[in-house]
Amino acid sequence: MAWKPLNSLLLVRAVLRLVRDPRRLDEVFRIADAMESAELAARVEEEFRRHPEHLDALRDRPRIGRIDVAKLAAMPEGSLGRAFADFLTENQLDPEDIEVNAVRSDFDFVRAHLRETHDVWHVATGFTTDVAGELGLQAFYLAQFRAPLAAMLLTVGMLNTLLYAMEDRDARMRAISRGWLLGKRAGSLFGYRWAERWERPLVEVRRELGLDVAVVDEAIESLVGPEERLATELRAAA
Repeated sequence: MAWKPLNSLLLVRAVLRLVRDPRRLDEVFRIADAMESAELAARVEEEFRRHPEHLDALRDRPRIGRIDVAKLAAMPEGSLGRAFADFLTENQLDPEDIEVNAVRSDFDFVRAHLRETHDVWHVATGFTTDVAGELGLQAFYLAQFRAPLAAMLLTVGMLNTLLYAMEDRDARMRAISRGWLLGKRAGSLFGYRWAERWERPLVEVRRELGLDVAVVDEAIESLVGPEERLATELRAAA
């Protein structure tokens, strides 16, 4: 995958900044923009067209639309919309901060759809917004489809772990393992019509998507033990 010299410089700068502070969403967007090229667009379009379950989404290009947090918050407890509103409020996230891009090609739709649904994927998969949770969701993306940005962000996350956050390695590796397993077991989340399902119970949405959250969490716990106990042991040994 070839990048223009200017894009390569911007990419390196953004990666170095993100390695130091992986919570900088602005640098994530800079990395995504710097990685874009005609070659990448062609590869992404080819990847999504190869999967029959994606063809309807590429044809219809469903968008999530404007998010009315107050309206979603008024929905019944346990619904997808209520869970999403609670997630946004608890994490002090403003959906207006996500740029709504025009869509002129399949690549434009893939990029726009994944950006504007990122936080909904957090809710559906149960990942938090800390570094471990973000890495777990990137592993989920990579398990679901060929995702160069996800691979790049996982690499950046592991460099940050190596250089600055080895004490958080257990939580991060657990989340990455969870994301990979969950993504491989689930049906495709790409193109899912979230805006038509706000009022449905979250458990039903997960069932429809094949998101076996409880099964995967129980499997990980059975293999490596409860996260709280391991974290305590790691802190004691440090």
